[in-house]
Amino acid sequence: MLKKIAFAIALFALPLVGISAQTVKLGYYNTQSVIVDMPEFVKAQNELKELGNKYRAEMKRTETEFNTKYQQFIQQKDSLPQAIAERRQKELEEMGQRSQQYQQDAQQSMQDQQEKKLTPIYQKIEAAVKAIGQEGGFTCIFDMARTQLPYVNETQMVDLTSKIKLRVGATGNASATPATTAGKKK
Repeated sequence: MLKKIAFAIALFALPLVGISAQTVKLGYYNTQSVIVDMPEFVKAQNELKELGNKYRAEMKRTETEFNTKYQQFIQQKDSLPQAIAERRQKELEEMGQRSQQYQQDAQQSMQDQQEKKLTPIYQKIEAAVKAIGQEGGFTCIFDMARTQLPYVNETQMVDLTSKIKLRVGATGNASATPATTAGKKK
């Protein structure tokens, strides 16, 4: 965040340092608008959704199994010898701990898979931005989905979103919500 603020201050201070004779060409785009139309993003979202559904189904299965055994234990515990009741209670505690560990492992696996699938997509967008920036002679290109500048006069800047979409092969027909992309940083 501090880097962004320092960068913004430095960018707007350029004309004060004697560079005003040169033209500063600024561009902007919106990652969210680009990424939702990329076929590989839609594919990644679908794969992540499918994986998440599998993890949820397994968690539901273990939860149901635990609840069934717990209800059986509650119904039988008064009629069981103390040693058996203690052993079953310990089994239930271990089952609960395994279930909790599985949930943590599943969550970590989902995060790892999300990073694995989305990182190349973001790298592709960044490469397109750099190429368009160099080809177009831009001084700076802002991602409006990530940049939090207090004021940006977009009429003084070039909207490069459609060029970036074209460069990364975004079809405009894809339909996915970029909820998992919010706050994604390089």
